Amino acid sequence: MRTKFPNQANEQGRGGALRPPLRCARAFAPKYGLDLSAGERQRLAVVCGLAVLLAIVSVTRAAHSPAPVTEPHFINSEFVNTPSFGKDPFFPKSTRRGAVQTNTTEVAPTPISCLMLKGISGSKGHRLAIINNRTFEAGEEAEIRCVGVTFRVKCVDIRDDGVTVSVSGQTQKLSLGPKL
Repeated sequence: MRTKFPNQANEQGRGGALRPPLRCARAFAPKYGLDLSAGERQRLAVVCGLAVLLAIVSVTRAAHSPAPVTEPHFINSEFVNTPSFGKDPFFPKSTRRGAVQTNTTEVAPTPISCLMLKGISGSKGHRLAIINNRTFEAGEEAEIRCVGVTFRVKCVDIRDDGVTVSVSGQTQKLSLGPKL
């Protein structure tokens, strides 16, 4: 006859019904090997008692002996705030800290050096060139802004490999970069 409870043998209680398994350590003792003799139980009780005693002693010792308190050592930062040394990183052109004398002279960029040919498109009869993100056809003239300065650029000729431009009377050939 099959039982409803796999851990229990076929024992019938009153009225012929199967007894449910016990909900204590004795029910699991044969399964998990917890069948202890009286001497083993006594040794286990002594070991558990010693473990509890050791825990209590360690907690009380920790409570009675405070850890040495050390003061934190902070390093003080020193900032140099003289007008002759450095500049304000957030407002480099500010005169708030005093006028700083510099011997730099700003050189205006040459118009030819900042012109870049970005691409050539269109059919053979009607070529278009893109110079600094502006579209030109042969003979067209327009203003191009480069490094804060505006230049008048005229596209003289457009070829398959480059263009010829004229800026302030200077003529220069711009070519496409290498094909990748």
